[in-house]
Amino acid sequence: PHSLDGFGFVVPKTEGKRILACTWTSSKFPERVPEEYVMLRCFVGGAMREELAELDEDSIGTMVREELLDIMGIDCEPVFLKIFRYKKSNVQYQVGHAALIESVRKELQSFPGLVVTGSAYTGIGIPDCIRDGVSAAKEVIEFLTNKTNI
Repeated sequence: PHSLDGFGFVVPKTEGKRILACTWTSSKFPERVPEEYVMLRCFVGGAMREELAELDEDSIGTMVREELLDIMGIDCEPVFLKIFRYKKSNVQYQVGHAALIESVRKELQSFPGLVVTGSAYTGIGIPDCIRDGVSAAKEVIEFLTNKTNI
């Protein structure tokens, strides 16, 4: 078994796994789990394997346990298993996305005070969205407090 010294892992597509990523929730938020337990949150499917979301809960649970055994050496049964299905829940950026967003931002300069933010632009993770949201809020505040704009 793994020491869980970190926050999780992302699986490269080249590995051919059905698990896309695993966050070690008990390492990130120890107050959410009794001390003698660990909580793992695994992500499967994604845009390239959407059919996995259609599997029954037993099949998904077995698949995840098999892959955690292979990846992390975990061979025990979970005390608790809950499956959530979030279909088409994350933005899937295409090649050229950064250039597209740059051109959108340049176009927006023609519309002072109009600011866009969210996971569709510069990152799907919570830290990315917070950073982008704070930046957008600062732009709006700057626009509204500049008397030449009113």
